[in-house]
Formats: sequence, C-alpha cells, structure tokens
Amino acid sequence: MSVAQVADLLSALPWDDRIGPAWSLLPAEQADRVRRLLGTSEATARSLVSQEYVAMPGHTTAAEALARLRSSAPSHKVVTYIYIVTEPEGVLVGVVDLRRLVLAGEATTLNDLMVAPPVVADSEMVKEDVVDLFAKYHFQRLPVIDAMDHVIGVIDYKDIMR
Repeated sequence: MSVAQVADLLSALPWDDRIGPAWSLLPAEQADRVRRLLGTSEATARSLVSQEYVAMPGHTTAAEALARLRSSAPSHKVVTYIYIVTEPEGVLVGVVDLRRLVLAGEATTLNDLMVAPPVVADSEMVKEDVVDLFAKYHFQRLPVIDAMDHVIGVIDYKDIMR
C-alpha cells in the first residue's frame, strides 16, 4: 500500500486504534510519513509518493525498453509511463507514454518518443496543488521531483483523489 492509502485507511479508525498496534506494523519511515499526513491538511507531494515507477535512460531503444519491461515483470499498475532520466545523475528529462512505446519502431529511442519537459509536481507542493495538476492535465500518474530535478517517486491519480 502507498503512504496515502495507509493514511486513508487509518483516518477511518478511532484515534486510539491509530496510535496502537497499527504503527508497529509499518516501517519507521513510512509510519512517520503517515503521521504527517494524518496530522495536517497541508500534506506535501513528498509525503504522497510511491516508489513504484519505471525509469530508463533516453538512449534506450523501444525494443530494449520493451524487453526490460517484460523481463522485470513490474506490476501492471506501474507501467503507465516510462520516465526518462539522465545517467548517472538520474535527472528527469522527459516521459514516454506506454502506448507510444508499444507503437514505435524497434530502433526508435526513448529520446525520440519522449515528451519534454514533463509535467511534474515539486516535492514541497501541497496536496491541493497536486490535485489541481491532475485535474488540469488528466494524467494517471505524476512524477515528483526534488530541487535538483531528480525523481523521488510518483503520485497515482487514484491515491490522491481519495
């Protein structure tokens, strides 16, 4: 479960139940992020991210990208977009929709397929502003970046709209 999903689940419980045994089941970092979400309406994008996303360098061909996706067998929820990052820094430079990848020629690179610059959420953006981005662009997922444009995770539309 994502941090947002855990917070949503715990928010439905009486307060005594939230601070009881449920906290001991979560890893310390995740429990801290859930506490912050439950404690404030000004949750930031950083506290809502999931680490389930696919990132590849831009020089990867469509054939190589599809082969990597097939061999790594990620969750079907994760493969909506491929985030294009520089090597070795990991700076986000673009995004490729899975549909474009599947329809591309085998030798086409992700650099040729990507949309740049990508729409992103800044890690310190408040939840309401992230909701506004989803409403404006109608994406299924949004990458969240830090001050140096590194991807720190993604936010799923379903998680934030709960």
